Formats: sequence, structure tokens, C-alpha cells
Amino acid sequence: MYFSGKLYRSARRAVIGWTRAINNHGNPRHIHLALSLAAGKDLKDQENDESVVKTNAATYYEYPLDPDINHPNYEKYLPKIKRLYKTYQNELLEIISLYRFQDEIDLFCRCESMDASAGGNKKGSLEDSAAIEVRNLIKKIYQDFFSEFIERNESRKCCKYIEKCRYNSTYKKRIDCQVCVEDKLAKAACAYIHSYNECNRLPLKSNRRILSFSWLFSRYLLKLRRRNQQPKTVINQRNNIVCKIDMQILTKDGLRSRRKFNR
Repeated sequence: MYFSGKLYRSARRAVIGWTRAINNHGNPRHIHLALSLAAGKDLKDQENDESVVKTNAATYYEYPLDPDINHPNYEKYLPKIKRLYKTYQNELLEIISLYRFQDEIDLFCRCESMDASAGGNKKGSLEDSAAIEVRNLIKKIYQDFFSEFIERNESRKCCKYIEKCRYNSTYKKRIDCQVCVEDKLAKAACAYIHSYNECNRLPLKSNRRILSFSWLFSRYLLKLRRRNQQPKTVINQRNNIVCKIDMQILTKDGLRSRRKFNR
């Protein structure tokens, strides 16, 4: 009985540490469970709980979404993006854990600094192996992201190809049709919105915050942002012409009525 009571008291004291660990690195869904287990503690433990809550307020940070990186049809691609993001997140976290990096920032910065300092000639290091793994992962995500557009073009022949010359060799460059352009922009916007929303649900120090996913498609995000930043008061030329014609008719009718009145 003595040892069971001692074990019980030790477990109750450990709740504070587990709560702090969950707040900083774990799933926030388990926080309420940990706090409920800690119910009935003495005043000192309650003060510790209050300090944990105050500390936890600073550990959460929501990345604000750029309102200009948005597309009206982005929700159409949400199921596909959720699956693709999960694949990227799991495999990137596996690389981070395997090569003992802290998070994705540590991974990318150390691989980049290695390339800059060694000129890309330092082979066989952990950073070099991790960089190869990351490149293979990015290639895989690219192929999965664009596969549906490639299949659509092969079946519909909606996009055209033009020949380009580079370094004394010719190659064919695909020019996307307007439908494919809009769908790619919508899918990239969905990747941006979903990845940032997922990260905002996690604590600031959690290594599961993966923000690099959406920026694999930065070309489309920047294009979408530039387009959405254009002035909203651009006058449609056709409407402008119609307005001018209506004004001319009204002016002519007004002159005619004045002439009749003067007569």
C-alpha cells in the first residue's frame, strides 16, 4: 500500500512536466486530458500550472495568411492537397529524425550552408546525404502535384508546345492553356492555405510545423499574388465603349428635345 501511494504521488507530480512537454512539442488535443489528471493538486502545483499556461501563451504563434495568395477555386483541390501534404510532412520528418536535425529550418539551412561553404564538393557527409533525400522527395512531390495536368493534356491536347533553342540544342516547351493555368494557381493556393492552417494548429516549437511544402510551388504563388495585387478598379473596355455610346445617344436626344422646345 505504501509503494502504490508513493507511485501515485509521483505520477501526479509528473503531470506538470508532461503538460509542459505536450504544450511545447505534442498534440494540443491531449492538453485538456493532462490538466484533468492534475485536478486536486495543492497550491504550489496550481501555481506551477498557472506558470505553464502563461508560458504556453508565448509558445503559440499563428502565421498570418497573405490575402493576395488566394483563389476562388482552391477548395476543389483540398482532398488531394491534404494527402500530398501528409506524404511530404511524414517523409520530411523521417529525414529530420534520421539525420538528427532539429526541424525543417535546421535541415534546409545546414544543407544550404554546406553547399555554400564547400562549393558542393563535400560528399559523404550527413548534410549531403540529407540533401539528396530532400531532392528526391521534392521531385516526388512535383510529379504527384502535376500528374493530373499532364494526364489531362495527353487526353485533351489542350496545351500547345513551342520549340526553344538553348546551348545549341532545341527542346519543346509546353504553353499551358488558360484552364490549366487557373487550375494550377488554385491548387498552389490550396497548398499554401492548408499548410499554414495546419502549422497554426501546432505549438511554435513543434518540429511538425512544415511550412516549406507550399513554397515548392512558389512560381505559382508569386504569380497569383501579383495578379491579385492589381488595381480592382480596372475599367472594362467594352463597358466603357457602351457607356460612351449611351452618353452620345442621351446627348443627341437632349439636343433634339431642346430644339423641339425652342421651336
